[in-house]
Amino acid sequence: SSEDLTQEALVALAKLGYHVTGEDLGKLNPPDEYEMEMRVMAEVRSYFQIAYKRVIDNIPQLIDVHFLRKVARSLQPFLIEKFGLGTMEASERCGKYLTEDVSVVAKRDELLGRQKRLKTVQAQLIAFGLAEDF
Repeated sequence: SSEDLTQEALVALAKLGYHVTGEDLGKLNPPDEYEMEMRVMAEVRSYFQIAYKRVIDNIPQLIDVHFLRKVARSLQPFLIEKFGLGTMEASERCGKYLTEDVSVVAKRDELLGRQKRLKTVQAQLIAFGLAEDF
């Protein structure tokens, strides 16, 4: 078989002082007739991979430079103008933006009152031994 022949060749080469493996024998075959074309294809492919990764890496930077920074520069003056922050009423207007809604305050007060009553009842039940400590 071809494996036996390969093994015999390796033994003969070893006796002559050439220490080679079966994989080394493959190098004795003539090069592929399209080896040059395959090398060019490999180089073009690697160049393309590097180029498209560079494009992909640059897109977020371009968005940042051309869009986000322009928006950031124009946003602050726009907000200052629309909120009227340079006027006499600016403090009052900002105070209105930061105050809580009256209905939310009322609901919170109601719930806190209910919680306080429930804790009082719970403490009384525990004192009478009718309820377990929660």
